[in-house]
Parts: sequence; C-alpha cells; structure tokens
Amino acid sequence: MQIDTTLLELFFKAPLIASFLAGILSFLSPCILPLIPAYMSYISGATLDELKNGKLNRSIIFAKSLAFVLGFSMVFMVVGMALQSVIHLVRSPIVQYICGGVVIVFGLHFLGVFRLKWLYTTKRFDFEWKAFKCIAPFVLGMSFALGWTPCTGPVFGAIVLAGGANAQYGSFLLGLYTFGLALPFLILSFVLERGLEVLGRFRKYMRVIEIISGILLIIIGVLIACGSLDALNLSS
Repeated sequence: MQIDTTLLELFFKAPLIASFLAGILSFLSPCILPLIPAYMSYISGATLDELKNGKLNRSIIFAKSLAFVLGFSMVFMVVGMALQSVIHLVRSPIVQYICGGVVIVFGLHFLGVFRLKWLYTTKRFDFEWKAFKCIAPFVLGMSFALGWTPCTGPVFGAIVLAGGANAQYGSFLLGLYTFGLALPFLILSFVLERGLEVLGRFRKYMRVIEIISGILLIIIGVLIACGSLDALNLSS
C-alpha cells in the first residue's frame, strides 16, 4: 500500500515545526508574557509610558532587541548542543526511555496533573548597567536564558532531549526553538505600542497556552521514548 509522500514529509518535519511552536509558546508562557513590557523597557532604556506613546526610535530599539535575543540565543545554543552531545554519547534504549519520560513529566506539569516546585526557583543576575551600557541588552539576554528556569526550562529541556535522540538534527531543533522565542521580541520592537496592547489581551488565555504546551511536550516525549525521532529526514 502506498502512502502519500506529502503526509510522510509532514510527519518527518513535525518535530521541526513543534520546536518552532515551542519557542513561541515559551514567549507566551504565564511567567514570561506579563514581564514583556518590563523587559522591553530594560532593553530600550525607556519608560513604559515612552514605549506606549510610540515616539521612540524604532531602529535603535530593534538593534537593542537584536542584541538581547543574540544573548539568550548564544546561551541556549551552546548549552543545548553541549547537553545533546552528552546524551548522544550515553545513548541507549534505557536512556531513550528516560529522556522521553522526563519530557512527558514536564508535559504533565504544564497540564497541572502535578506541579514540580523546583521549576519555580529562578536565579536572576543583576549587573551594574552603567558599567555595561553598550552591551547591556546582550548581557540581559544571557541573564534571561540562565535565570528563568520555570519559563524556559521544561520546554528547552524537551528540545534538548529531542535533539539528543538524534544528534544529526539536534542543532536544527535548538535553532528553531530559539528562533521561535526570538522572533516575537524582534517583531514587538517594531510595533511597540500596538504590540504591547495585543499581548495584554493574551493574558486571559494563559491557561490555554499552558495546556497546549503540555500536550506538545507529551507528544514529543512519546516520540523520543518510541525512537520515532530517528526517522527525521530533513532532505525529504
């Protein structure tokens, strides 16, 4: 029996699409979304009122936002690829099941079946911004990646484990996740006043976003445990 090649291509590329969507869902997560106005204020060096009146130089804000996303992207890529290499070296069916099980646990955490209290422990890094004025947005981006465990930890961990299950494409999964998280910041830098207004409306859907994230993680976890990610073929 022949199988539609289009459906096969979609199946094989599903983890890549899921990684990109995971980045966007991380941006919209309940512990990042409410802080976006504050982050944009720190990044731009402007007050919230100045951000909302639309009179700031968008090119400068975009440049600073780009430095911010480069900061957290560098951390995610370096840490993620290092962890994926370790997972790939010790890879075995048992490790595969453990990795898949961990991701499923993260998914159940998002669904609210139970809560992992240690994920709510954050580490913030404070810097004297005057001393690092030129590179402040970049350093803030690194701080964001290193400090906000409950926001990015479970989803980022799932992407790392998924990439560890197939080291050949691990960097693609990490890159798409990072791009999915970075893109909204960059778009927001161009449409600040309108963007902040739209994001404010998303707050009432935070529980829905959590549920979608949980379902996505469970699907990824099952794929990892079953070894289905080995079927990835980006050239198809």
